[in-house]
Amino acid sequence: MSFQGRYSALFIILLMFYTHVCAAIEITGSQGSLINYDVEALYDPRNELTIDSVLLSVDSLAFQVHESIALVLPERTLWLKIKLTNRLNTPQPFVLHLDNPTLDYIDFYLVENGAVAQTRFIGSRRSIEPKLLNVFPHFKGQIASNASATVFIKVLSNGLPHTPIFLHTPDEFEHLINFEFAFWGAFIGILALMFLYNISLFFNTSNTSFLYYNGFIISGLMTTALSHGFIHYLLPSLLVEMVIGHDVLFKLLMATFAIQFALRFLNVKKTNKRIYKLGLQYCGLCLISVLLSFFIDETLLNYMVFVYQVLFYLVMSAILFPHLRSKERWIRTYLLSWLPIYITAIVVPLSYFGVLSYSHLVISSFMVGLIVQVTLVTIAHAERYRAKEEKQKYLTTHDPICGLPNHVVLSRALSQLHNLSKAHTLVFFKPDTYADTRANFGILHANEYITELSFQLNTRLDGLSMLVFEQRELGIPVYICRFNDDTFAVVINSDVTSELIEQYVSNIKGSLEQGVYLDGTYLVGQVDIGIARYPEHAESVELLIQRALQSLQLAANEADHWHLYRNDTDNIMKKRLKLAADLHQAIENNEFYLYHQPQIDLRTNSIYGSEALLRWDHPELGFVSPEEFIPVAESAGIINEITEWVVEQALLHQKNILTMFPNHKISINISARDLNKRELPVQLLTLLTELNIKPSLVVIELTESATVGDSVKAKNILDDFKEMGIKVAIDDYGTGYSSLAYLSQLGFHEIKIDKQFVMNLEHNKRDQTICKTTIEMASNLDAYVVAEGVESEQIAKILRQFGCEIAQGYHYSKPLPFVDYCQWLQRYKKSA
Repeated sequence: MSFQGRYSALFIILLMFYTHVCAAIEITGSQGSLINYDVEALYDPRNELTIDSVLLSVDSLAFQVHESIALVLPERTLWLKIKLTNRLNTPQPFVLHLDNPTLDYIDFYLVENGAVAQTRFIGSRRSIEPKLLNVFPHFKGQIASNASATVFIKVLSNGLPHTPIFLHTPDEFEHLINFEFAFWGAFIGILALMFLYNISLFFNTSNTSFLYYNGFIISGLMTTALSHGFIHYLLPSLLVEMVIGHDVLFKLLMATFAIQFALRFLNVKKTNKRIYKLGLQYCGLCLISVLLSFFIDETLLNYMVFVYQVLFYLVMSAILFPHLRSKERWIRTYLLSWLPIYITAIVVPLSYFGVLSYSHLVISSFMVGLIVQVTLVTIAHAERYRAKEEKQKYLTTHDPICGLPNHVVLSRALSQLHNLSKAHTLVFFKPDTYADTRANFGILHANEYITELSFQLNTRLDGLSMLVFEQRELGIPVYICRFNDDTFAVVINSDVTSELIEQYVSNIKGSLEQGVYLDGTYLVGQVDIGIARYPEHAESVELLIQRALQSLQLAANEADHWHLYRNDTDNIMKKRLKLAADLHQAIENNEFYLYHQPQIDLRTNSIYGSEALLRWDHPELGFVSPEEFIPVAESAGIINEITEWVVEQALLHQKNILTMFPNHKISINISARDLNKRELPVQLLTLLTELNIKPSLVVIELTESATVGDSVKAKNILDDFKEMGIKVAIDDYGTGYSSLAYLSQLGFHEIKIDKQFVMNLEHNKRDQTICKTTIEMASNLDAYVVAEGVESEQIAKILRQFGCEIAQGYHYSKPLPFVDYCQWLQRYKKSA
């Protein structure tokens, strides 16, 4: 359930509880007649009138009909005149109820036939029995059949807030009393539970903030008990006499405890010292006023409390406001807990002056708000404790500096792979720049360096076959672990060959050695890499880690600073020799064949061409990946023969395709070793002439890394192709070490963005930036851009918006055998 949903449910449950209690006691607003509009009132500014003087001159006294009874100053007495009529043939008992237990003095006089027939003198300043009269100020009487009577009420109090007067039958009044006792019992019970819960938290944590919140609960309970009258049932009579009239004291204490708790609960002292000092100053002012409240006139004190309440909400808002955007659930829960209190801060004054119509919910709004607030704060306590536990758990599994998973997560992940018997490769790497940065710039700069470096590499690894240790926000995968202070680890999550491992190593080294720009300094350094494979090098997690670390130690002595653990070299060499031997026979036995993957012009959505992809169907091993046999062919010296076969077959396919699509272009991949063979351009020219194919319809693709080894030789070969009119493309751009500026010196016509930067283009802002920047720079160099790995129409749309010309990927078609590709061309042409 969402954050809002959980607490909406809480409010609904509380509301259902409130209405359930109402239904159980069978009390509604229609029972009991609200007669405020029939009340006649007279103000006695000198407090001189008595019941006798009122009766003698009742006709001449200026009683006025009042729609409501609002504020009355203590210097004058309020006289109320209520006329009751019984039109029935039987005597009717009644209960006249003033729903305000804080009134100081209330005198009831039942007058029949011009004489006082019955009296009652009550009020919060009088010691009377039973207690019910203090809690529910009321007058019980009876009117004879077919008769009228008048009730005079004399009220003297320190300010009379809007007070409704109810005329009940005895049964209705009994129902009202039962309902109120049930409601108060629930209120006190909830606060008592929360009080005990905070006590237990204090003893378990020794955190004094829980004591401050209990102070808030107690002072809130006392404030409510005084205003609603049930203080008489909460405390002994002697204590009641002591606290009556000191509700201001508890309001000030309540504000003090609330501020103190908020300052500690939200740790304001560390986050905002200015607000923290402001909160302490307000608390000090409240405590001074608490002491002065015993000596200040109550009327003046009431005005002071109004000012203090305004200041309280201003100070509390200043404390809460900076945390509105917090992502911590317990903080959001605590902030939400103040919403009902802020609502009551509006409701109570409006009801006090009669602006809001009387209802039980209105007069009990503070009680309801306090229940909700205390309940939510208790939930916030639990969530804070849970968050603390989760943080401690997080620190046991993550590096506190850069937030990467640590050795615990690595061991756990390796154990899971081991239990699944899944082949994998553990790669440790150690950037030497970290130690230098720490020694020369300090630990803070070193930590910043390692954080940026890990982010840089993690982005580079995205899209490769790497083990994901965890998912961050927005689904960002984490591929790196910090094994110890200066050693990091990644896991290749597949059974890869040693040759493929070398490609992964090159990728890691390329990312780490490109450097990090930090505070005006470009930090560049070497990285050592140690590798061990499961199950080839070790059959247990502990042994795998040990041997990978051994390899890391040996890596420093290697010329290229990486070392693969060796314990089965014979088997590896046998397989390589077998592949090398079988490669000689593969061409003769027609084991090679070409697949084609379409390339689409994004500007017109028409067919641009295809990339010819080599496949090998080994008679014993089945499908053998080009990533596996091409390095073997290169090291065995037969790559040129394979390239010649590929070029010839690709051009033969192109000849057939051109009969259907005259502008179709074909892209042919060549190896870095092919750059050493000057005969390749001659072969191409001969075939193009024999087959009558325009050179401009042929694109030679060369990997980015292939151009770096011998740039002079590469440029010479590429110049030969360009002079013939053949176009040149840089394949897998972004996976090597070179910059676009350097590659531009080679004079390419196309640049192919590697699929790792395209496949997650919808969600990865970094990939979007890389693609957009590459496309813009290529456009400035008059070169086309081909995006590999286009998996969806949305990615194609983004690339089209960036200005990319050509797209290639599974969204259009997977690589297809030649015959299937020709059929696909026909279908696409019809659909387009």
